[in-house]
Amino acid sequence: MGFLKRHFRTTLWTAVAAALACLVFFPTVVHTQTVTVPQTGVVVHNANLRAGPGTQYAIIGSAPAGTRVQVTATNDAGNWYLLSNNKWIAGFLVDLNGGSQAEDSVLPTVTPNITTTAAVAVTSSSASDPAKRAVATPSPTPAPKSGNDFVLVERRLWDVVENGGALDGPSVHCGGGRVLKVNVLDENGSRINGVAVQVQYGAREIEVTGAQGKGDGVAEFVLGGGQEVKVIRNNDGALVTSDVATGLSTNPEGIDTESLLSAHFCQDEASCAHFAATGGCRGHFSWTVTFQRQK
Repeated sequence: MGFLKRHFRTTLWTAVAAALACLVFFPTVVHTQTVTVPQTGVVVHNANLRAGPGTQYAIIGSAPAGTRVQVTATNDAGNWYLLSNNKWIAGFLVDLNGGSQAEDSVLPTVTPNITTTAAVAVTSSSASDPAKRAVATPSPTPAPKSGNDFVLVERRLWDVVENGGALDGPSVHCGGGRVLKVNVLDENGSRINGVAVQVQYGAREIEVTGAQGKGDGVAEFVLGGGQEVKVIRNNDGALVTSDVATGLSTNPEGIDTESLLSAHFCQDEASCAHFAATGGCRGHFSWTVTFQRQK
């Protein structure tokens, strides 16, 4: 009997020792997985927000430098970010390290199904000819729905030559323009006369498309430091709802980097920052915006 007890105790301690050895030499493996979560970022320069991932999509908002944003996805190339408000921003304009990120967090990619026509850009050759500028017309655009009677389908800073200036390599010779040109289109992309457009700052002037002799469907304003503008009445006199075109500044530090690049006032992010910091062409910028009536 004593032999059996001793044999049992020996066997038991042998089993315990083996189990401890497994814990020491073969630790439990904990499986982890990457978690997909929205990421917080900070906008590093004044930015346009677009209806899709690219400059060919309509501008549907803006974000000043310092704005905190929630990034929920990227395009396939990873260079445009989809925000939590379903608007897109160029990736280089957002610092994702500016917010608290979950460890090992990643963002999904999405493919947009939005179809928007790019705004018509005026080339340097046509910009020098006022007659050619007068007939430049955005093509009919299936505008993104905002719920308003008139939606914003174009917001464009005039390029250096178009605004009366010149380029000498990377050097900019500023023009003298400070114009806000507003185009208004109907549901089919044709210009509409008789539509009332109002700027939102200062004296809040109202102009009617076609009434100034600037061309069909056109209303123009002289810009001060900056403006916002919207449509307030249809061509039948009825009050309407409208998107608001924002950020139409004549001060370089108030103009988003994407617009400065597109208009050839600078060549990259660093030169744009220098241009803005040194007050390049201050007071002499012009803008074109286009609204389209919805069915």
